[in-house]
Amino acid sequence: MLAGTDPDERKPRGILFLIFPMRSQSVLVQMTGHSDFNEVLFENVHVPTENRLCEENRGWYVSATLMDFGRSDIGSLIRTHKSLVQFLERAKAVPAEQPQLAQVRLQFAERMVESEVSLLFSYRVMTMYPEGLVSNHETSMAKMFGLETNQRIGRTSVSLFGPHVLSYYSTLNASAT
Repeated sequence: MLAGTDPDERKPRGILFLIFPMRSQSVLVQMTGHSDFNEVLFENVHVPTENRLCEENRGWYVSATLMDFGRSDIGSLIRTHKSLVQFLERAKAVPAEQPQLAQVRLQFAERMVESEVSLLFSYRVMTMYPEGLVSNHETSMAKMFGLETNQRIGRTSVSLFGPHVLSYYSTLNASAT
């Protein structure tokens, strides 16, 4: 959690990053007993100093770095890449006499290259932090390129499999888990 520690500090300083057990009695949940949303209210909370993840007044910077890693979306891109490889295996079973097949195969090859580039963007973000570099711009580029690549993969898949594309995707997603 991010906690304000010094109201006299200029923002974004004056914030501390702490690890807090969400099963603590101090966490208020919905009356259903669940916490299905991102608002967590604290009442009379005491967090031991050993739960600090950074020095005083540096919590916002640690949080921003974590958000960058999350936005790079490496896990999703890896799953998409694996699904694309499986999808290409299925595409090989499509009869070769379909006239548009050569064009669609070329499009799938382009999607594969784009998927690789998406992964490289995310790998770059992951390697910047140990080098002491800030990855704000690279993270945004990785996120946008990855989203656009996923959209193009979807359009290419529909052009090959037509209305059956959803059954192919559900089969791939079931085998990926």
